[in-house]
Amino acid sequence: MAFGQGPGQARGDVFGPEADTDIEGEDLRTASVGPLTVVYWINRTRQRLHVIDIVWLG
Repeated sequence: MAFGQGPGQARGDVFGPEADTDIEGEDLRTASVGPLTVVYWINRTRQRLHVIDIVWLG
């Protein structure tokens, strides 16, 4: 499985499915691997990814 992909996601879609109501293409998301969690913001229209917070629980 490639980075950023969960079960049921297409291989070419790293950021996951887009919402039909998401007009501007902006998302606030999280990714977790073990005790590490990353909170990030994506703007697909401008092709930008901003990491907001990195949390290590352990």
